[in-house]
Amino acid sequence: DRPGAGRGEGTSRMRMMHSLRGRTPAGILQHRVGNALVLHVHERISVAARSLALAVAEDPDHDIVVLDLHDDLPIGTWRSVAGALKRHRRGIRLVVCGASAGTGALAAQWLCDRLRRPVVTPHGRTIRAAAGTLFADTAEGNGWVRYRPGRAPAWEAQRYPAPAWDA
Repeated sequence: DRPGAGRGEGTSRMRMMHSLRGRTPAGILQHRVGNALVLHVHERISVAARSLALAVAEDPDHDIVVLDLHDDLPIGTWRSVAGALKRHRRGIRLVVCGASAGTGALAAQWLCDRLRRPVVTPHGRTIRAAAGTLFADTAEGNGWVRYRPGRAPAWEAQRYPAPAWDA
């Protein structure tokens, strides 16, 4: 707060400044790119995250979220991610770029528990295909997995969007 300003005035001004810059208070930047909300910690969105966000097909049931992360995450990143997604009410289709392979599953479970919303994320490497399709690596146990509050994770499909014939 500025000296001499009322506590409420400075706080709302600070929120407005963060909102105008696309930055949540704890340091996560957010931008709408194509059909996805991209959350990132560096000043620029990585080429991989931007390319994925521009290519992914729209999801009528979930908010598509691309986390552009790196192994050198600041403390509080996950709380910031949850805070950025808190106001949304639909399920989340989560794709993590720039982090280790297990980060997506850990992030999905944590966000599901924290936000009390379903989260779908690929296990295994994500491969982009034509028309916005995302395949999860075909190794055993890989695919799109759904996390639901209070339930065990469940395999959903090998690709997103899943064609009707792919059961």
